[in-house]
Amino acid sequence: MNKKTKKKNKYRSRKGQLYKLSKSKKKEVWKKASSQEIKCNHYLQKKIKINIKEYKKGKYTSPKQAIAVSYKQTSKKFPKCKLV
Repeated sequence: MNKKTKKKNKYRSRKGQLYKLSKSKKKEVWKKASSQEIKCNHYLQKKIKINIKEYKKGKYTSPKQAIAVSYKQTSKKFPKCKLV
């Protein structure tokens, strides 16, 4: 039997601050995200909300497609963003 492994989020929010997971010397350390990464993350979340609303109106065939389009739009606007 295959055990399902739970993916860890790369980003986490605490008290309004965004933190990213980084690995160093076999340890996982949470560090503050840069302002560019924060902008990228907020843009992605906003685009997902917009595209899900458009899915409900009938523009996309599935919610997964709407989310994929959101990721593509974010990667075009923020090409150096590591989140995408």
